Amino acid sequence: MLFSCNKNKETTPKKLNKKKEQQLSTTLLKKIKTYYNENYGGKGIELIEEKTDSIINISYRSIPETKDDFGMTLMSISIPLKGKRGIYFNDLNSDKQEDVLVIVNTEGGGGGGNVWWVDYFVFLKEKPNYQLIKPITNWQINDCQGYFSLEKIEDNTLIGNSYCYTSEDGRCCPSLEYRTKIKLINKQFKVINTILTKKRK
Repeated sequence: MLFSCNKNKETTPKKLNKKKEQQLSTTLLKKIKTYYNENYGGKGIELIEEKTDSIINISYRSIPETKDDFGMTLMSISIPLKGKRGIYFNDLNSDKQEDVLVIVNTEGGGGGGNVWWVDYFVFLKEKPNYQLIKPITNWQINDCQGYFSLEKIEDNTLIGNSYCYTSEDGRCCPSLEYRTKIKLINKQFKVINTILTKKRK
């Protein structure tokens, strides 16, 4: 998995969904939390959860072994609960059913490092339930050494910008920017079109 040292948190499209504000269901939230608990929880780890009406923040911290030790935050995640900030209700696989895309910002990488990435959770509508496909990061969804930032969804297609590194770029600053289109095909995201729009010196 590829990580970034800069805060490439997902920006939110303003006009992605014209429907009334919708809320992440308890069932889907539970699936997302289970994924992180299985990957970053366990023995010696404590969970600290803070919740508002629109977002839930969860930190995975190491439990001090002695009174002289202190706990360290190994992983932090932010899960949107309602509204248009990170929850998108769209037909993603062209079956004329409304699927759900949830974007979760993460920090720490599971080891408390200075790494950041975004996880994409796709729930495909398969009546009467939703099926979660394997989550993918905004680095893995790309076809270059870099990360993808979603801007909007149109015609079952994710549209946004890819920020890519050359072999000469520092980790802080990818020099290539592409306009990228991505589709979900056979339950896997595929880049279907990408055009270079900027090349920084």
